[in-house]
Amino acid sequence: VDYFSRKTDGLLYNLPISSSNGVTNLLSNQGALKNIGVEVELTSKNIVARKAGGFSWTTEANFTWFKNRILRLESAIEDQELALNSFTLANYAGVDPATGEALWFTNNTKSTLTTNWASAGRYNQGTALPKYYGGITNTFSYKRFSLRTLIYYNFGNKVYDSWGAHAHTDGSLGFSDIGAMPRYIYDRRWQKPGDITDVPKVVFLGTQSGLSNQASTRFLYDGGYIRLRDVALSYSFTNRFTSKLRLSKMSAFIKANNLFTWVEDDRLRADPEVSTAGYLDYKPPVFRTLTIGLSIQF
Repeated sequence: VDYFSRKTDGLLYNLPISSSNGVTNLLSNQGALKNIGVEVELTSKNIVARKAGGFSWTTEANFTWFKNRILRLESAIEDQELALNSFTLANYAGVDPATGEALWFTNNTKSTLTTNWASAGRYNQGTALPKYYGGITNTFSYKRFSLRTLIYYNFGNKVYDSWGAHAHTDGSLGFSDIGAMPRYIYDRRWQKPGDITDVPKVVFLGTQSGLSNQASTRFLYDGGYIRLRDVALSYSFTNRFTSKLRLSKMSAFIKANNLFTWVEDDRLRADPEVSTAGYLDYKPPVFRTLTIGLSIQF
């Protein structure tokens, strides 16, 4: 078990300044932040081969809890507790069942609503940095066969689809090469009074005052997921067999990567594994692969 706490000061930051100075920002040692966390590693020999007729089972697990806090950057955010890669956005409140227009919360207590996006309050909606993550590896062996599985998990972060306005158009883009409407959005859109949905009505060229495709938590998702990252089955040939081939060791294996992923947010249709910046941005998903091969040592 490891605990860490580290404060860093004097980080470079492009401080915005008035354009009357001839430039719009000044590179300055403005930043200060603090990282704290706990890391845990555990290895368990669940079944020992000599006691189970050649069968063994070993588990290795690791867990990391992490918190980042910006201590100093600029006066505009000093009254808010922010982390790196935080999302400050308008808070989307869903759809008015009577009119189909997008709704927004005007304050952080979510007590009042508006149909005008410009009147919505902007607040910290979370960070792209996960609160905790880790993995569990199980290795099963029986005589010359070995099966290894790795499950990875990641929770507590947010991911944002900055292309959501184009990929989930509300009609404001008209007929264009940058506007699209997937079947998921088309089937869930508001169509008549009384419809209960989180997808506003579609209006050609966008006559809605709210303009539902503006930047907001409508396109912000919980980034938690559990992924079966690796499954590998191998067989080690006997020394008697490899010596005939004048080899030191030889094994055959079949390995699969990223076979299954459980996603925390039901709305998220993209791969949740993104960079620490937290943007989906039509990045290609992590590939699902199958590898078959021989490992030979001379």
